[in-house]
Amino acid sequence: MALDAVHTVITNQHVNWVLDADIPSFFDSVDHEWLLRMGAHRIADPRILQLIGLWPRADVL
Repeated sequence: MALDAVHTVITNQHVNWVLDADIPSFFDSVDHEWLLRMGAHRIADPRILQLIGLWPRADVL
C-alpha cells in the first residue's frame, strides 16, 4: 500500500525529492503477537506463520 501511495503522489503532483527511510530496530519495537495476528488474516498456512514468527527473534549480524 505504501508503494501505491508513493506512486499516486509522484504521478499526480509535482515532486522535488523522495525520501527512503529504513527504521533501525523496527522489529525490536513492534508487538510481535500483533504482527502475527495481522499476518494470519492474509496467510492460511500455519507453517509459514510459524516461520514468520521466528524472524523477529533471529540472531542476525
